[in-house]
Amino acid sequence: MRHYPNQDPVHNAGGGKSSKLYKDLVLDKDVAVSVSAYYNSLTFSDGYIDIQVIPKSGVNLGTVERELENAINNFMPKGITDEELQSSKYRYKVAQFDNLSDLTHIAMFYVPRLALDNIVISVAGCAKKEEIITLLDKYLSKLPSKRSKVRKISVKNDLVLQKVRIFYGYTTECDTFAQKGIAYEDPNYYNASVLINALSGMGLNSILMKELRQNLGITYGVYASIIPNKHGNVIAGNINTDSSTASQSISAIKDTLSKVRKEGIDEQLFRDTKLVW
Repeated sequence: MRHYPNQDPVHNAGGGKSSKLYKDLVLDKDVAVSVSAYYNSLTFSDGYIDIQVIPKSGVNLGTVERELENAINNFMPKGITDEELQSSKYRYKVAQFDNLSDLTHIAMFYVPRLALDNIVISVAGCAKKEEIITLLDKYLSKLPSKRSKVRKISVKNDLVLQKVRIFYGYTTECDTFAQKGIAYEDPNYYNASVLINALSGMGLNSILMKELRQNLGITYGVYASIIPNKHGNVIAGNINTDSSTASQSISAIKDTLSKVRKEGIDEQLFRDTKLVW
């Protein structure tokens, strides 16, 4: 993961429930249910910031746009303090993961890559070498003497499209889908962004969420986005579903995309997506 200086103020402005935009639009003004900001980097070119706002039901979109503009105008001249900058850089993202503080809860997000019989130690801020050594000795001594046997999976170097399944013993799947994308410099990039976000970037109001979650009941989350890079562009997404409905989910995504290609999207959703993005 590459780190860019612009990411820190962006995280502070819109990175989770402790961010300035969330406090302003969701908690104080009560005009939105969610707000987030992301810094997207472009190789050999200036990056750009995406801000996503999901308006509260019944709130006029013009009101949301006005409050967002006011919040940004208030944030820009003031900037962030050194304390807030350090907090953005080093704190554990409690706002994004609720209040997860122990290994059991963290494992819920990293299963199956994090084993509960292992200990993960990280150090941030001022710490003496001797203190770290003492902690390592204390916790590493509790690890099992032998690692559990890991099943090796063969790696293929060719890029022939194929479906690969790695079984971990869980009934939940996260399936990824992708296709060739569009360059940021392309004149149609903005139009493509609006379309992709209408499909999957508007929360519960997005087309894929309504079809797969509300109508079919086979997912609790589906998302896709455009990833522009100089070395290649891709439209990629993922869907969380039960292993028994994985094939149905992919088929439903393909069917929904085909339907949108033929019939287009709802005019109100189109206007909402243009405003948010």
